[in-house]
Amino acid sequence: MHQTQIRITEATATFGKGEVYEGEVVDGVIVTYTYNDKVPNKKLRGTVSQHFIPFPEEFGKGEWTATTLEEAKHMAIDFAESVS
Repeated sequence: MHQTQIRITEATATFGKGEVYEGEVVDGVIVTYTYNDKVPNKKLRGTVSQHFIPFPEEFGKGEWTATTLEEAKHMAIDFAESVS
């Protein structure tokens, strides 16, 4: 198992490689955080919680190649809308 930690204010995000999740070994992110004194549930205050989120099998919206000028225009519009 390989892990890289990043400190994010009151929480820590750890990138886990080879974690066991639902019976499978997968890569993902382990988020560890401490409940502060403002949490309504007094029993949780000061306790540490941890969650593992596996990486998705596919990132993004897929890949395709324009075969016509009209498709290329559509790709350019889709890209412009996704980054604005």
